[in-house]
Amino acid sequence: MMRHLKYLAFVACLGSLSPAFAQNASKSLTVDDLITWQRITDREISDNGKWVACKMEPWEGDATVYLYAAQGQETATFSPADKFAFSASSGYLVVTQTPGKSTVDSLKVLKTKEDKMPMNTLVIYSVAGKKETIDSLKTFKLADEADWIAYQRGRKDSTLYVRSLDGSKTFQFPTVTDFQFAKKSGMLYYTSAAEGEAGIFTLNPEKGSPALIKEGKGVFKQTTFDEKGERLAFLYCADKDSSYKALSLWLSEHNAPAKEIATRGNRAFPAEWVINENGMLQFSKSASRLFFGTSPEPRQKDTTQLAENRPNVQVWSWDEPVQYTVQNYNKEKDLKKSYQAVYNLGNGSIFQLGGPHTQRLLYRIVG
Repeated sequence: MMRHLKYLAFVACLGSLSPAFAQNASKSLTVDDLITWQRITDREISDNGKWVACKMEPWEGDATVYLYAAQGQETATFSPADKFAFSASSGYLVVTQTPGKSTVDSLKVLKTKEDKMPMNTLVIYSVAGKKETIDSLKTFKLADEADWIAYQRGRKDSTLYVRSLDGSKTFQFPTVTDFQFAKKSGMLYYTSAAEGEAGIFTLNPEKGSPALIKEGKGVFKQTTFDEKGERLAFLYCADKDSSYKALSLWLSEHNAPAKEIATRGNRAFPAEWVINENGMLQFSKSASRLFFGTSPEPRQKDTTQLAENRPNVQVWSWDEPVQYTVQNYNKEKDLKKSYQAVYNLGNGSIFQLGGPHTQRLLYRIVG
C-alpha cells in the first residue's frame, strides 16, 4: 500500500510537468531549462494512508508543496514553502511558507538589515479545506502523537503559544527559552525565564495545568523526555559561569518536582570528573536507564590576567601518534568530548561506562 501511494505521489507531482514536455519535445535543453527543472525533494504520507504531500523544487527558485488525495487528485498547493508535516490524526497538514526568493534577493541588494527581513508564515491546513495562517513565525514544534502545536512569533517576542490544531484550546507562556513535545504523547516541557516564574515546567495540554518541575534562574541544558513523556531529565547549574564544572543531573517522574540524582564528586566518577554539558542525555526505550556524559573538568582561560600576559604556545613532537594538523582540526570536538555513564532508575545506582582508554563504546537503549 505504501509503495503504491508513493508511486501515485510521484506520478501526480510529475503530471504538472507533462504539458511542458509535450510542447517542447524537440527543443534542446539549455542551462536555463536545467535551473527551472522541478525535483521532488521531500514527500510524506499521512498515517491513515489517505493523503500524500510532496515538495517540488527547482534548482534555483521557490519550492512548492502539493497535497494529494490517495487517488492522485491535487487538493491544495503552498508556495513558496519549505517544511511540512501531517498531524497525528492525519486531519491536518502543517506547512512553513517562506518569503519569495526574488523578494529576499531584492531586499539584500538594498542592504536591508536582518531584523527588517520578512519572516516565515505557518499554515495549518485542514484536509477538509479550512486554512489558517500564523505570520511572523520564529519556530514551531508539532506533536508526533497528538493534534497539538507549539510555536513562537516575532524576533523579539519569546512568548510560547500552545494550541490544538483545530484552535479550540490555546495557552500562552511568557519568556520561554526552550520547549519540546514528548515523542509518543502530547506532553510538553518548556523552560521559562519570566520574572518570578523562572524554571522548567511540563504541560499536559489536554488537562491544561502546567506543573513546576524545577524552579531556578540558572542554566538548564540537555532537557529530554522519555518516549511517553512520563519522565523528564535535565542538567542544571544555578550559576551560569560555573556550568562547565558544576552541572548536576536532575530527574522528574510523573510530573513530580525534580530530584538531583548525580553531581560532581559522585563516587562512581573518576576523581576530578564532572558531568559534561555536551554529553547526550538519553533514556533507554523502557525508561529504566538514563545515559549521560562525564569528563575531566575542562580547563578554562585565566581571565585574571590580560590576554597579552597569558602564554599562547603550541607544543608537539615529531613522533606523536596523531599529526599536529589533525589535532588542530579535531580541537573543538576534543574539547567537547565526554564519556558515557548510566543511572539506573530502579535502584538509583550509577556506573561509569566509558573513559579515555575506551576507543569506542557500544550500548543498547532498548532495555
